[in-house]
Amino acid sequence: MSTSVAYLVCIGVNPRDIESPDIGPMVTQYPYFLGMRVGTMIKPLVDYLVSLGLPIKILARMLEKRAYIIGYDLEETVKPNVDCLVSFGIRRELLALVIAQYLTILGLPLKAKMSSQQYFFNKQILKRV
Repeated sequence: MSTSVAYLVCIGVNPRDIESPDIGPMVTQYPYFLGMRVGTMIKPLVDYLVSLGLPIKILARMLEKRAYIIGYDLEETVKPNVDCLVSFGIRRELLALVIAQYLTILGLPLKAKMSSQQYFFNKQILKRV
């Protein structure tokens, strides 16, 4: 078994059969994670999301359904998007809730999308004042 599969099972990704872990749907959906290094790519992402308040069991279920999340670059995409959410008014204690509901938000070009929305929002508010 690859170390990436072993790590995912360790954090709670549900194998179908305890005797021989079956993460087939994840491999089918995002086979690239099999070649990823646990210590430099997968674990830092998992640790960061858990540090935001996302429970590990919920994160494991989310990874089962959307394995491609493992491919999001922590430094280039995830952290800047989290910072962007905070800068646009999402309180730190609510970040885990937002991420749990909209996991794909971590991989979007969020700053560009939200900046244009913020401009429109500010323009509409200033127009009415």
